[in-house]
Amino acid sequence: MVKTHNELGRELELFDTYEEAGAGHIFWKPRGYKVYSNLMKWIEFEHKKRGYKVIRTPMIFRSHLWEKSGHKQMYGDMMYLFEIKKQDLKEEWGIKPMNCPAHIILYKSERRSEKSLPLKFFELGFVHRHELSGVLNGLLRVRSFMQDDAHIFVKKDQIAKEISNVIDFIEYVFELFDLKDRKFYLSTMPEKHLGDAETWRLVEKEMDKALRSRKVNYEIAEGEGAFYGPKIDVEVKDNLGRYWQLSTVQLDFNLPERFDVNYYDGEGKKHRVYLIHRAVLGSLERFIGVLLEHYEGKLPLLFSPYQIAVLPIVNTEPSLVEYAKEIKRNIERSTNLLVEVDVWDQDKTLNKKIREAERKKYTYILVVGEKELRNKEVNVRGKGNIKIEQLYAEIEKEIRKWYNY
Repeated sequence: MVKTHNELGRELELFDTYEEAGAGHIFWKPRGYKVYSNLMKWIEFEHKKRGYKVIRTPMIFRSHLWEKSGHKQMYGDMMYLFEIKKQDLKEEWGIKPMNCPAHIILYKSERRSEKSLPLKFFELGFVHRHELSGVLNGLLRVRSFMQDDAHIFVKKDQIAKEISNVIDFIEYVFELFDLKDRKFYLSTMPEKHLGDAETWRLVEKEMDKALRSRKVNYEIAEGEGAFYGPKIDVEVKDNLGRYWQLSTVQLDFNLPERFDVNYYDGEGKKHRVYLIHRAVLGSLERFIGVLLEHYEGKLPLLFSPYQIAVLPIVNTEPSLVEYAKEIKRNIERSTNLLVEVDVWDQDKTLNKKIREAERKKYTYILVVGEKELRNKEVNVRGKGNIKIEQLYAEIEKEIRKWYNY
């Protein structure tokens, strides 16, 4: 029977929710946070490779920012708004549901020339949205989550190329995670929107151009765009045949207008920028939930909560224990992987230890005995005996697959 990500999360001791914080707010346990933090490090690396500038912005802002952006009017029922009282004065603030206004503030902090465009800001931004309790579901639908969020400030003639680059990025990532079946949707102007219909049609054409340049088949989702512009949504199919919406690419001409966001040409003339909002993984919480179900809990080595277990056949044999610890030292010396040597519980038989390691879904279960020590080998569960140097090379190759310079 296939287990849900919630069941796997409890079984593998990854995450939970508690009454004190309420539903939809995740507590990551040590093993779960290892998955989470390794995913953050890797996706930041991938953004740096592509020329994104990594930034960090505050969690809360005065409400007038959300009024100016239109979020309070269009999205206010999903925002966490609160008052701060100082003496006799009250001021309303809001926890950010999105990162875009903060990135605009940074863009406007200095004069930008056309030579500086496209300018790509990337943030692992923690946001809060007060989703209805009826739609909450483990990691798949939460109220506080991390986005691999980026905003690309472009000229009009750069729109199609930059959106095409984002689509290429999305497809690269999903191929690595073996999420090969994908659906693309172009979502058009919703009933509640900012800006005029004619401008919406113009930017929808730019997004269509980008999709066609990548030869991507897509469907039209009428009226499903963001309130500030059209968007491309990407759904992926897991190994159980279910589709999940993860990535999004949105083209915005309204926030640049509201915030007077410009660049200057070589003659000093001012021009309005266009803004591409995009997330590749989307919500990291949701992405991890999808991965847990897609891989049935046994995640790729780099992101696994239980990476490598080394099991000496006899715990009381010093030479075997030292060989196991030598393997641990050699792997950890050149990687950031967690290697655990199981020598502490004298009451468990080897078979019991193997069953426990399999239940915890270690990526590598390594067994060492006198034969392995003598031949400088290791028994890899499911593969048989291999030379220890071959094991090291295999692990190094797996890491290079993800950290490919």
